[in-house]
Amino acid sequence: MSWFQHLCCRMRGFGLRLRFLLRRERAEREMDEELRFHLDRETEANLRAGMPPARARRQALLTFGGVERFKEQTREARGVGPVEGLLQDVRYAARQSLRSPLFTGVAVLTLALGIGANTAIFSLLNGLLLRDRPYQAPEALVHVYTSVEGESPYATSFARDLDDLRSLDDVFLEVGAFRGVASRIQQSEGARMVLVEAVSSNLFPLVGVAMALGRGFSAEEDEAPGAFPVAVLGHALWERRYEGDPGVLGRTIRLGGEPYTIVGVAPDLLESFTAQGFRTDLFIPLAMAGSLEGETDRERAAAERGSQGTKIIARLRTGVALEQAQARVDGLSLGLRSAHRELYEKRSFLLLPSRDIAIQPDLDAYLLGAGALLLAGVGLVLLLICTNLTSFLLARGVDRRREIALRLALGAGRGRLIRQLLTETLALSALGAAAGILLGRWALDLVSAARPTMSLPLAIDTRMDGTVLLFTVAVTTAAGLVAGLVPALQSTDPDVAPTLKAGSEAPGRPHLRLRNVLVGFQMAVSMVLLLAGGLVVKDAMKIQAVDPGFDTGEAALLWLDLELSGVPRGEWDALAEALAAEARALPGVERVAVSNAVQLSEAIWEAELTLPGVDPPPGQGFHRIHALGVDGRYLDVMGIPLVVGRGIGDQDREGAEGVVVVSEAAARRFWPDGSPLGEEVRTAREGESFRVVGVARDTKVLRPGEGPQPLFYLPRAQFQHRAGQLWLVVRGSAGAAEMVGALRRMVRERSSDLVVVEAKTMDEHLALALFLPRLTALVLGAFGILAVALAALGLYGVVSYSVSRRTPEVGIRLSLGASRAQVVRMLVRDALGVVTVGGAIGYAAALAAAPLLAPFLVGVSPRDLMTLSVVPLLLLGVAGLAALLPARRAGRVDPVRALRAE
Repeated sequence: MSWFQHLCCRMRGFGLRLRFLLRRERAEREMDEELRFHLDRETEANLRAGMPPARARRQALLTFGGVERFKEQTREARGVGPVEGLLQDVRYAARQSLRSPLFTGVAVLTLALGIGANTAIFSLLNGLLLRDRPYQAPEALVHVYTSVEGESPYATSFARDLDDLRSLDDVFLEVGAFRGVASRIQQSEGARMVLVEAVSSNLFPLVGVAMALGRGFSAEEDEAPGAFPVAVLGHALWERRYEGDPGVLGRTIRLGGEPYTIVGVAPDLLESFTAQGFRTDLFIPLAMAGSLEGETDRERAAAERGSQGTKIIARLRTGVALEQAQARVDGLSLGLRSAHRELYEKRSFLLLPSRDIAIQPDLDAYLLGAGALLLAGVGLVLLLICTNLTSFLLARGVDRRREIALRLALGAGRGRLIRQLLTETLALSALGAAAGILLGRWALDLVSAARPTMSLPLAIDTRMDGTVLLFTVAVTTAAGLVAGLVPALQSTDPDVAPTLKAGSEAPGRPHLRLRNVLVGFQMAVSMVLLLAGGLVVKDAMKIQAVDPGFDTGEAALLWLDLELSGVPRGEWDALAEALAAEARALPGVERVAVSNAVQLSEAIWEAELTLPGVDPPPGQGFHRIHALGVDGRYLDVMGIPLVVGRGIGDQDREGAEGVVVVSEAAARRFWPDGSPLGEEVRTAREGESFRVVGVARDTKVLRPGEGPQPLFYLPRAQFQHRAGQLWLVVRGSAGAAEMVGALRRMVRERSSDLVVVEAKTMDEHLALALFLPRLTALVLGAFGILAVALAALGLYGVVSYSVSRRTPEVGIRLSLGASRAQVVRMLVRDALGVVTVGGAIGYAAALAAAPLLAPFLVGVSPRDLMTLSVVPLLLLGVAGLAALLPARRAGRVDPVRALRAE
């Protein structure tokens, strides 16, 4: 047979199969007519052989071996048997679901909770850490980091490192760079802070990103510092500000107070190069970064080596492995160490695959660990749901055992029946997945709506892409198989004789033993989840209840960035005093303080200070200490009392003796043997001197749950570091929200160029600091409660099943003189035996896994005695109640009726 004839035969066979599926009723009718024709001919032959009509017909049927079996063989020969069987299984599963609406509803709802939680958590992780960026051939891209032994990798220097790496053209096809810069743009309601990324001219083609509109940057625009003010709009800003107008090219946008010409629009899916989860508003040439940040030529030259403000990305040449490129880079590090020993003595370059970098290597590892912990939690919840569903399916399988036994006896294959039963469970799982996806989307939207306002809001892409869809399908299939496989195997036991002899009441002990094992497993998993949730909830409650050390009452906070606003450095102090005076004149305002940051804000920085007589940490020539630049009213308005000495006063101005107030933690750490009053503090770089004049009560500095941290308060007038960050703390008789609105109007009326980074109430400020602990406690707490509820439901079902199977035994015991209380105690004791064994296994597993929680707990030990004591008692109490209810029902059984039933 030629290939053409073979192809024609295959096409003809495919056409017949397609015709059978699309015109099934007609094909079945034709098959019935053909079968009837052959049966009639066989019957006529038997009649001619002398058989009676009834026997002739029966013998014809026996010759064919069963009409239905012949039909099934015909369908399989036509290649439609499996498809037809699947369609039959799906239709049968739909009928079964409609026949038991309560069971179907409960199963779908619980599966929706489990699958929805898994989908939501995975969508979040996928959008933040796992999703590949829209780059061409991302497997050939590498990030270049600076590595120092004992420290996390960090970014490289501004210009020279980039030039040196570009010289390695035997391993790198292209080397580009980018850095994040905050700036301001003007809009109708005033100036707004935006995230700008300064990128090398070759960065867009290097990663393979094409502009949605216009062009990127030319090599000429990236050569002369400050010479080419051009910009590429981020897609979101283009749609928000210009409503997607394609005529935006050539227009100007004021960035940092200067006009920039728009030359392009970035594609929609391009997020920040610096960090996933953020959207870049504008891109500018790397050569314009210094101008946007206000750097002078002298400062720019000083930063060419030694500063680490830029990230470098490179594309490997075809055939060059990462290890080979790392070897060449190591050689470059050795050469730089010889030429610039003071800068490169401990530094070297480290290549990391770009696909592995989302934000920063150390932060990525932390977020991945937290995500894996959450996924493990929701995975265990789903496993509990599957276990519960397995238990219910086993119980339902007992009721259907006679039906299945009859089908086995009539010749149905066990594999065919298992496939049918698994199809029923997978159908339930699919319905649960459909509802779970909607539930997961709702949960993500709810968390997003409840998230406090941030100065640079997150924009995590949690859309349902192929990865999330594949994960959901895998979870759904796994859930269906895990829940349905054991009941399917148990229900299709080929030994059908006992079932057919016993009628519908098949022996129940094997089912009971299996369900006891399942309940024990549920108790073990519930113990793990409840202990983890209990620790996290207690940690969050402890963090929330902790005294931050300052007054958390009604207050309004206003954060201005004077540097981004274009205010000259020499005018910062005068503007701060003017704004404070205007704020005090607002209706309902009584007290106003000025600082360059407040406690629990992202604006607090570490000052580099030397303390005569106090040795700095090994390998450093100075101490890094958190510091605040404040005015004389700050401690009073924030409600931070002095322990000893005096505070900062109006007399501590520029030109006067430098003073500093330290926290109690700073006094204990740096001057443990005496009073810090009168001790000297110096700035490491400028050598400015300050004398300690007071000690203030400890406050929380960065996080609500941290231990005591050293904190220095310096007069803003004497210490100008970060003085461009201006905070107003306002208290009064007016409501906090009203004061926030009044402060916004005050700033807008003074100048439309002033950038308001944040304007919020004290409650909103604390809510942001407590958001992650609260969210984690809510999620894990909900997991623990759901786990206990599922375990209690499973135990209730097992005890109820046991009671129904042991009704005759209960009747005999009662008739022989046992009291109802003794019967109840017996049933509860048997159930709690399973609970105790499962709980003990879970307790041991939780203790072994406790160290995994340690990085995420602040104020509670992972082996907290109270939690480890209370949680088991709580679980035992819930289990006892779940067992007691059906056991009490058994105690009310009428012995006579029970014996008659036997």
